[in-house]
Amino acid sequence: MSFGFINKSEGAGNGISVSDSSANPLVSYGEYVFRRDNCIKCHSFSQSNLPGIISLDGFGGKYPLSWLYNYLTTPQAIKPGSIKISLDHLENAALNKSTFMYEVSQKNPDDWWQLIREANTVKDALAKDFIRLKGLPEILALIAYLNQIPPSEALQLKIAQWEKESNERGEQWKIMIEDPNTEVYKVIKAKGSVAKGKILFQDNCTPCHGREGEGNSIGPDLTDNIWIHGGSDKAILTTIYFGKTEKGMRPWNNDFSTEQIGQIVAYIKSLEDKKRYIL
Repeated sequence: MSFGFINKSEGAGNGISVSDSSANPLVSYGEYVFRRDNCIKCHSFSQSNLPGIISLDGFGGKYPLSWLYNYLTTPQAIKPGSIKISLDHLENAALNKSTFMYEVSQKNPDDWWQLIREANTVKDALAKDFIRLKGLPEILALIAYLNQIPPSEALQLKIAQWEKESNERGEQWKIMIEDPNTEVYKVIKAKGSVAKGKILFQDNCTPCHGREGEGNSIGPDLTDNIWIHGGSDKAILTTIYFGKTEKGMRPWNNDFSTEQIGQIVAYIKSLEDKKRYIL
């Protein structure tokens, strides 16, 4: 799902400019909602580490649209303990033609009908994940906007370096998991790994797989007897390390150490009483 990002600039701490709407009307409307609801108060678009400010640098395409919807409307359900305020009011606020024409658009009627088409595209994508919305609410615009935020130049340089290092580690990882006597397999079987893996899982994997691995509208159930990519130690290690980007799961090799990945696998396999593995 792509609408082609529109450029934006940060103001002097009081918001961001609404860009030309002709290219991507829905994204422009979403940018307007972002500014109108003062989201810039808690977010930045740079790599700066300001206290209390969460960077959205490179946020676009990071999560499935269904994840964005769930996080915007029920943030605590996706990230327990989150202090984010729910934006569920945007579910009941319809995309407004007058608002668009006078606050966002250059008063071009064709832009509005393009926005409607784009909004229906996002709505249809959410429906495939069993999220069915009434009408065309403003939350569709905010989702489209957030899904297009590109990486800054500084982040692009970091990403290039990460990818180089990740590729090198990935080759080493492939060699390592071929040997069942290597350290990661020992970690899976080690005493205490299940408990440590459960903490890591619930802190990081809950948004897509549920707090107990039961799955949700985003990610699959890890407690049933169905394995999409294999349920052997090696298969699970591979899935966590490299991800399955075509399925919406990103790689976790830059987030977890080899030991931590082994601990997460140990926790997943501790659910064995609830399932039988399909290899």
